[in-house]
Amino acid sequence: MVVQVRVEDSATDREAYELARQVLALCAPYGATCLVNDRLHVALAVGAAGGHVGADDLPVAAARRVLGPGAVLGAT
Repeated sequence: MVVQVRVEDSATDREAYELARQVLALCAPYGATCLVNDRLHVALAVGAAGGHVGADDLPVAAARRVLGPGAVLGAT
């Protein structure tokens, strides 16, 4: 199972971090993979399995460098 954390564009990084941290904690007991949409720095900060980037976000190659080779990376 994969859960993607998505926040409104107007959400602060702190709000995104807090939500992602809470969702990650809820996913852990079930072994669910947690990804953070658009905010790769938040994904790294909370220890998520990876992230997702859209067409207007970082290019996939750049996102891969940010997340590292072992992270899950989705792209649109």
